[in-house]
Amino acid sequence: MDIKRIQEADLENKKVLLRVDFNVAVEEGKVKESFKIAAAKETLQYLLKKNCKVAMISHLGRPAAVKTLAGKPDGKINPD
Repeated sequence: MDIKRIQEADLENKKVLLRVDFNVAVEEGKVKESFKIAAAKETLQYLLKKNCKVAMISHLGRPAAVKTLAGKPDGKINPD
């Protein structure tokens, strides 16, 4: 199955896990730039019109306990 656009998928009444990029700047508990959040709105609205049950996942910032999670070309995690 090679789906290039969301409109090509049979999504009616399906459960959908939507990976979104909500890694945005937050200052004093308030979002400083909401462009990435607004960009996901159209996709979310489309899924809701198709009567989907949607779970969204994202991340915010870097893990404080890990200095770097940058991968090397071999796919291993950099221990530095």
